[in-house]
Amino acid sequence: MVINERNIKFQVSETANIPAQFFIEKKLYSEILYNLFQNAVKFNKQNGSVNVSVRFEKETGKLLTVIEDSGVGISHRVKRNLFVAFRNATNMKQHLNNSGIGIGLSNSKCLVNALDGDIDL
Repeated sequence: MVINERNIKFQVSETANIPAQFFIEKKLYSEILYNLFQNAVKFNKQNGSVNVSVRFEKETGKLLTVIEDSGVGISHRVKRNLFVAFRNATNMKQHLNNSGIGIGLSNSKCLVNALDGDIDL
């Protein structure tokens, strides 16, 4: 497993204000998290870290999930097309040998939109 091979540390924190019950499409949310975690690990460095924080925003009734990693970073040129299918894979291959086909983040954006949410970098 890449996480163990690279000795990547995960830290998860949540605020106390998350309701015991609220509605979310578990399958869609899980798919979004899977795609984001996969990128956070794939583009991370040896002995890197991934920090996840989750909080509930009472004003909007939405769950805010923030994922930060100690990865290689993304150039401004790549950021413009980051959520466009197949566009970021070619650019990232210039930086790393192990890039995907470029649909994970665009798929995540579609799923977040389906949940009436927002995704940003």
